[in-house]
Amino acid sequence: MISIGPNESRVEASDSPTPTTSSAEKVVANGDVLTEILIRLPVKSLLRFKFVSKNWNSLISSPHVARLRNPDPCSVSGLFSHPTRHGACLFRWSERTKHLNLGLEFIPLKNGKAPAHEPDDQDAYIKSLTRFPNLSDVIVLNSCHGLLFCLGYNEVEGKGGHHILNPTTKQFKTLPQPHQDGLEDLCLAYDPSESPHYKVVGLWRSVSISQWETYYHIEIYSSETGSWRPSGNSYMVDEVDFPETSFNGGVYENGAVNWLNLGPGDSLYINIDQERLGTIPMPPAPHGKWWYDRAYMYYGKSRGHLHLIEMYNQTTQLTVYEMERDYSGWFMKYNVNIAAVGIAFPELMQIPNSWYIGCSVLDIVREESDEESYMVFSVGGKFVEYRLVDGSFKTICDASQHNDGDYPLIYYHWCNSHEYIESLSCV
Repeated sequence: MISIGPNESRVEASDSPTPTTSSAEKVVANGDVLTEILIRLPVKSLLRFKFVSKNWNSLISSPHVARLRNPDPCSVSGLFSHPTRHGACLFRWSERTKHLNLGLEFIPLKNGKAPAHEPDDQDAYIKSLTRFPNLSDVIVLNSCHGLLFCLGYNEVEGKGGHHILNPTTKQFKTLPQPHQDGLEDLCLAYDPSESPHYKVVGLWRSVSISQWETYYHIEIYSSETGSWRPSGNSYMVDEVDFPETSFNGGVYENGAVNWLNLGPGDSLYINIDQERLGTIPMPPAPHGKWWYDRAYMYYGKSRGHLHLIEMYNQTTQLTVYEMERDYSGWFMKYNVNIAAVGIAFPELMQIPNSWYIGCSVLDIVREESDEESYMVFSVGGKFVEYRLVDGSFKTICDASQHNDGDYPLIYYHWCNSHEYIESLSCV
């Protein structure tokens, strides 16, 4: 025993161990391990975890995590669809589009079910994808790699206009107004594998009445600068030779925005990086037919392929073309006869005094295996999946049973549709 005097201090060795870093702290500090955990979590959890810290928000919002979480950026989860509203100018915000409810629908394409990580309530899941906080009267113009370009009313700012919307995160950004006079088309151009920034390309026209010429001009919005600027390129059409030229339905693919010409003559594209305009030759009409005998049933992209579907007169024969990547022309990819579908859905052919069959082709979904690729179309308010190789088909859902819009889809045979790809991309 050691005695300690009254003026001496007692010194004892501590039994507490030296503080060590916990396993959880080690995981959080290791960016690679944390990333591996985050990419396996449901989207709703990831969105909540953005608020943990600035570092977590930056990591979850990064293109790297988005690519790892969705290794197949072309995987389409569903379609946003609404009827075409003829007579309304749907490329600008005005009193004509204010409060215009086209009945936006969501059509799930993953075997007709919500993704496994989403709520079990299918109806709640579908409705949640068509409801956007602080943004109402939404009219989708086009989609690109998980982002939507749309018209809508910004309830926070109290004004309508154009917006970039991520339907997964519910975030949206209101854009400054583009050139209005002679506006022909607007198209979103976005590829997260190339850049976190997106662009919106506007096509507008001016007319020289004295010379019978129409000039098409380009205007480009960049999310990096937050402003519009004119491109120095323009394209002239001789109205004497091509009096019914009409470029619309811009689709971003192959590094360019590609417009379809509904009239005679070539279609038009602009390479985004080089801002170079070029033309796309259209498929020749069959013997004995003219361009005005042709009906374009679909124009869009899937898994790096640009597609065009045409039909002549009221028939069940559809030709699916694919564009050559060098813009040299189109080749026939699928020759589809949906006569068997007409037996299952008699309303397909019951459109009196109509040039078209009673269906609207909404999308072509190319899968990694060509045998799994399919076409989606609507008929009588129902949405049908049609396999392009073996011709089998099935009903995905019946939109006429739950449409809440002013214009139920069952009354429309021509619809606009836009792919939904789950994304965490920022706007």
